Amino acid sequence: MGKLFDQEKPLWRAVNNFADIVLINVIFLIVCLPIITIGPAYTALYYTLMKSVRRGRGYLVKNFFHSFKQNFVQGACAWLVILLFGGSAGLLAYSGWKQTDEGGGSLMIFWLAVFVMIFILCFMVWIFPSLSRFNFTLGKLFAFSGLVAFKYIYLTAGILMMFAGAFFISYFCIPLFILCMPALFVFGQSFLNEVAFKIYMPKFENGSENTTTDSWYYE
Repeated sequence: MGKLFDQEKPLWRAVNNFADIVLINVIFLIVCLPIITIGPAYTALYYTLMKSVRRGRGYLVKNFFHSFKQNFVQGACAWLVILLFGGSAGLLAYSGWKQTDEGGGSLMIFWLAVFVMIFILCFMVWIFPSLSRFNFTLGKLFAFSGLVAFKYIYLTAGILMMFAGAFFISYFCIPLFILCMPALFVFGQSFLNEVAFKIYMPKFENGSENTTTDSWYYE
């Protein structure tokens, strides 16, 4: 019986990780309530899932609020930019859809707006994970996110498919999954984001990886 409840067993590690994911997801949802905080909350969620859940370093809640405070200004500014352009595209898509009975022009506007929203989403799924990892100015953050989003378009496509699946399950199938789905999505997307991030992580001149800061990233 002792071996059955051994915390080092893969089953119990999975159970503990899932419990951590649910807990941090609830905190994430609460922190997102003011709307303007969604950017830094997304950044903190990614950071915490990487450090505490995937790498087993530090304390879950402490790591979340450490990243949240550290990246609040840039995260909020980046989110406001995304919200401005994404919201405008969403309103345009809604207007075009409502007016489709007036001719093909409105339908063309609808699909153009949908394309813009997908384009913005490609940026968003890289911006906040990038902010959790690298020290960039806001302009360089958007530039870097655009670079990796389209240079590694296959990774971006995989993340967008995860996003679509998570949204479909939470909205249309099991609404209760909202209690864990955002964090599960970010946990899943981290495996794809990290493929690109590891390429851009700083290294020592002799070729060995820089382990002086946040060495757990290299594990």
